[in-house]
Amino acid sequence: MGNYVFLDTQVFESCNFSVKNKFFQKLAEHINSGEISLAISSVVTNEINKHIKSHVKQLTNAIQANKIFYTIPGAENIEPILKNNKDLAAQIWDEIEKNLYHLGEEVALSHSNPEEVFDDYFSARFPFQGGKTEFPDAFVANSLLNWAKNNGHKVAIVSGNTKDWGKICERDEYKNSFAFYKTLPALLDTITSIIAQERTMIKDCVQNSFINEFLKQFNDLVVTIDPDKLSWDDFSEPDVDYKSLNILKMDTDIIDYDNANNTAEISVSGLFSFKSHIDIDDIDSGIYDSEEKGIIGYWDRLRGTVEAKREFSCIVTVHKEGEEYKIDFLEIDSPRSIELSWGNCSEYYDDDNFIPDPVSMDDE
Repeated sequence: MGNYVFLDTQVFESCNFSVKNKFFQKLAEHINSGEISLAISSVVTNEINKHIKSHVKQLTNAIQANKIFYTIPGAENIEPILKNNKDLAAQIWDEIEKNLYHLGEEVALSHSNPEEVFDDYFSARFPFQGGKTEFPDAFVANSLLNWAKNNGHKVAIVSGNTKDWGKICERDEYKNSFAFYKTLPALLDTITSIIAQERTMIKDCVQNSFINEFLKQFNDLVVTIDPDKLSWDDFSEPDVDYKSLNILKMDTDIIDYDNANNTAEISVSGLFSFKSHIDIDDIDSGIYDSEEKGIIGYWDRLRGTVEAKREFSCIVTVHKEGEEYKIDFLEIDSPRSIELSWGNCSEYYDDDNFIPDPVSMDDE
């Protein structure tokens, strides 16, 4: 398909220069979302304006020559517009500019190589076959080709002119950089299919590589113990078993996709679990000193394995290498820190023989 699309003048002419139809609107959506980019040429811009003026003149001449038109109610409101062809032509071009062309990247004619163009002319290669002198198309095609090669772009050429643009795209010099589409709907069908495939590949990449990248960030999270179970002699930092990390649920949403640069940004949310080993004083076994009028130590310690479950959200960026996507960056938005509760402990041991401790699992 290509990561750029180029529209020949014929595409606009085939829809009477109206870019408000569903096909142009869908193309604009793809461009705005970064799924494809629009390449434009000053030559085509000038051709479009020239053809618009010609069509407007033909239209106004036909209406003015048909006197029955003036019997239609409200015809007097359009008559001032018909008398000024320049204003009507300018309005039509403004619609093209506002709805589509302002999204485009201009490919300057300076990218063309005149020697290559004239070599095609004297060799009667497309678009100069059969004695034709299609220099505008030749320079546009050559400038697009050199620009695409120099920047590593692929260009989808849309034109109903199969005898010229269609044949140009078949030439050996062009076929690796250009792909030809006879109509805009045909291109849009291809875009839809390819984008769906790319999005599937992006999500597969995240699914397959996520846990390893998530673990790198998980190591930096602050894990603490519920302060209600802490005392002056506690180990306040639990021993996290990072190998126990398990993604229980994960949802992915592609929030930005740049087909031109083969990159994407994905929002990931879900649920994970992990285990931590805790070793703290049992504050319910405090030793009270009447002289000190306070707790001076504890008879028992609480030791065990706590399994915690937490919802998470993060942002992942990926890029494409060859035919595969790879994760560039992962940042956890939440949680930033995790507080463990002793009440979620799954195993209890005493100090000496690992006999179950009497502390209730519901004790928070």
